[in-house]
Amino acid sequence: MSETTFGILITFVGLIWIWIIAFRESLLQGILCMFLPFYIFYYIAVRLKKTKIPAIIASVGFAFTMIVLIAQLKAEVAPVIGRFMEAAAVRDIEAAYACCSWQELSMTDIHDFINNNHVLFEGYEKVIAENWDVNIDAGVTQGTASGSIVYADDSKRPFQAVLLLKNEDWLIIGIHIGQPGSP
Repeated sequence: MSETTFGILITFVGLIWIWIIAFRESLLQGILCMFLPFYIFYYIAVRLKKTKIPAIIASVGFAFTMIVLIAQLKAEVAPVIGRFMEAAAVRDIEAAYACCSWQELSMTDIHDFINNNHVLFEGYEKVIAENWDVNIDAGVTQGTASGSIVYADDSKRPFQAVLLLKNEDWLIIGIHIGQPGSP
């Protein structure tokens, strides 16, 4: 079991406990907690004495999940973008494509991007990822990262990348590399 799965499981233990409390009170309260967005927060607030422990458990599980996802993104984003940049620098389209989500980007997209922007990859040295954010929506985990691409002549270009978590691997679904010295 992955750390992410563990965090989600803990979150659901807390939520299910709250739902049980709500359904024991009334069918309507249970349904509202399960299906009306944000009602569960109201329910917890007005029944804090009964819901405090499961709310804490759900919150800890959610916080743990987010910390794990951000740490995973932080540890894995630079190597993924680095492999992409290295492959693009030598115009290895297949290796660059392997770093990308095939559902979002085609081999032709990658080929065209690399060939039309070859100056972005020449002299590539390393990636410095400085900012991370993770979003989970409808079971899809996406991350954004930004930082600097460092080149052999010590120049830097800012980058911003959007990545998708797929089977425990982060894959690029979009990348923007700015001009030297631009924010």
